[in-house]
Amino acid sequence: MPTDFDRLSEATYQGVTFPVSDAPCEGGNDFAEHTAYRRAGADMEPTGWRAWSGSLTIPCINTEALTRRYGVLWPDKRTELLDLFRENPRGELSHPLLGNLVVAITDVSQSGGSDVRNGVTLTVRWKEHNATLALLIEQVLGRVVFEGGVYAFTNRKRDPVKLLTWER
Repeated sequence: MPTDFDRLSEATYQGVTFPVSDAPCEGGNDFAEHTAYRRAGADMEPTGWRAWSGSLTIPCINTEALTRRYGVLWPDKRTELLDLFRENPRGELSHPLLGNLVVAITDVSQSGGSDVRNGVTLTVRWKEHNATLALLIEQVLGRVVFEGGVYAFTNRKRDPVKLLTWER
């Protein structure tokens, strides 16, 4: 007899596959809002499509069906995923609804109730990330931004300066 866990979606982050019980995501149009004085409302100027963001609910619960497919989820897969998200804050996510995206992992939380004794549930929040400056550093200089350092970028006139750094 199939259980709810037999019908879960799955996702992959940086090549590691895991079960997903919920994967809400949101996108939409982005607007610049301008205050309209002396009249009701605001002027809304469309600025493009907003980056996707969402969360993944990952059951790290040892059921027969899940351990058969993913190995021991509690505590092994949970620890592997926490280490992966900590060491790779930006990476490729294969999302069950959106397909492949480069994302930044923004938050990770875990919960467990008194009714679940053989695991926890991880909730991972992410945001689509183009990382153009970080990719430029990796491709041109062969350096990894997340290993430290300060990188300076300017335009041809050298009037604005953008600094990129990473601290843990």
